[in-house]
Amino acid sequence: MHQSLRRIISSKREALTFLSTKRVLTDPFSYIEDKRMLLEHTFTKFESCASDVINEHKRRLLKLETMITAMDPDKVLQRGYSIVLDDKGMIIKSADGISVGDEVSVKFSRGSARCRVEKTEVNRNGKQ
Repeated sequence: MHQSLRRIISSKREALTFLSTKRVLTDPFSYIEDKRMLLEHTFTKFESCASDVINEHKRRLLKLETMITAMDPDKVLQRGYSIVLDDKGMIIKSADGISVGDEVSVKFSRGSARCRVEKTEVNRNGKQ
C-alpha cells in the first residue's frame, strides 16, 4: 500500500510539474494576448474576404444594370429605332402582322405618329 501511494504521489507530482511549464498557467495574460491577436488576424482575413465578395457582387450587379439599361425600350428609341403598335396597342414584330389599310401607331423616342399602311413586304428568308 505504501508503494501504491508513492506511485500516485509521483504521478501527481509529474502532472503538476508538467502543468507548471504550461504558458497558460505561468503567464495567463500572454496567453490571452496571443488569442486576442489570433482573433484580430482572423477578423482581418474575414473582413478582406467579405470585401472581396461584396466587390464581386457590385461588379456583377453593375454589369447586369448595364445590360438592362441597354435593353430599355426608351434607350433603343433614342438610338433611332421605333416601335410599331396595332390599334390594340400590341407590338407589331413583322410585316405579316398587318395588312394594307390598317392603322398603326409608330412610337419614337420623342413622340409618336398615327399611320395608315399602304403597302407591306414580307421577306420570307428572314433578311431585309
